[in-house]
Amino acid sequence: MYKPVLVAAAAVLAFIGADAAFAATSVVQNVTFSVAKSVAITSGGTPATISAINPASGSGTGQTTGTVSVSSNDRSGYQLTASTPSSTVTESGAGCSGTNQADAADLTVGTSAESGGSGGTAGTPGSAVTLSTSSQNLYSAVPTNTGSAMSSTLTYTASPGYTTPANSTNCGYTIPVTIAVVAQ
Repeated sequence: MYKPVLVAAAAVLAFIGADAAFAATSVVQNVTFSVAKSVAITSGGTPATISAINPASGSGTGQTTGTVSVSSNDRSGYQLTASTPSSTVTESGAGCSGTNQADAADLTVGTSAESGGSGGTAGTPGSAVTLSTSSQNLYSAVPTNTGSAMSSTLTYTASPGYTTPANSTNCGYTIPVTIAVVAQ
């Protein structure tokens, strides 16, 4: 009388055991993520002060350099641009009471090819640009290298000429230059 129930129970247990033996022991989960373009710039410090320029001297110019560091993961490349917030600057300095002004256009900015990156190109520097309130490209062919510590040397050339007033005592002209990095 209990035999059919025992046989049925044994069959159910055998079926459950068989089901457990054929269950999956691993699964695949696809993880999808995206990476945003990351392009940043930092200054390598303030360029050295250009010595007094005498317009009557041979070239009538003065030059200094500065550096910028760029980090980029964008294989499309990046562009460096130069601009200034104002087309003129008023002389300034400790103890300066002068009011003479110079044109930002008295300054040109050029760059070197990028160094320190890998996987692409170092870019082709364009001709030095005359500083203005509009952003101007410094590379004629953009760098496509990537890296976290790439650098470029900027060359600043001041060519004031005779139209720029001589500075008053304790004064000098300081032109703020904004160097920006633009992802391509």
